[in-house]
This record gives sequence, C-alpha cells and structure tokens, in this order.
Amino acid sequence: MWMHITKVKTDPAKADEFIALIGNDQVVGAAMATGKLQTAYVLQSAQDPGEIVSISVWHEMEGGVAFFKGKAYAALGQQMRPYLVAPPEQAGYEIKTMGQAYAGALLRYP
Repeated sequence: MWMHITKVKTDPAKADEFIALIGNDQVVGAAMATGKLQTAYVLQSAQDPGEIVSISVWHEMEGGVAFFKGKAYAALGQQMRPYLVAPPEQAGYEIKTMGQAYAGALLRYP
C-alpha cells in the first residue's frame, strides 16, 4: 500500500471553503473511480486552522502516482491556488506496517 500526503497553508477564514473544494465529488469521485484508492482523509489542525493535510491511501503506488499526474488533480491544483498562502508540501510513502482497531480486535497489515 502507498500513502500520499499533501500539507497546505490557507487563510483560516477560508479553511472551510478550501476543505469543501478538496473534498468535492469531482476530485474524490475521480480518485475512487480509479479503483485504486482505499481511503482518503482531510485533516484540519486544531492549533492552526489554516493548516490542512490531505491523506490518501492507495492499494499501490502506481495507481496513486497516476492519479496525481492526471487531469482531475491538475484541475484541483488550479482551483486551489487562490486559497494557498504558501506552496503545498507533498510526499509519498510506502506503508510498511499498519494497525487498525476493528470490533474490539487489532488488525495488522501486512
């Protein structure tokens, strides 16, 4: 599995509007339509409401990389620009191990 993380800085007064933009069906729907996306999160810092982190988990790196090089993400990048107060920070990570609580049990990957 592979994880992509994007960290951005926006005006806290525009944070809710920005979150709605990056979580819209056009972008998330396009990612889900690839059949390669496992899950996605949008996080807002409790200490700094202008700090937003987007995390997506992909079944494999190739599917995630292809999405982030595709049309839907390029269009999102253009729409994001007016909200950004600094360039986004992006990184990809291979998931080596993971634990998840499920019905009182701890599930581990791999």
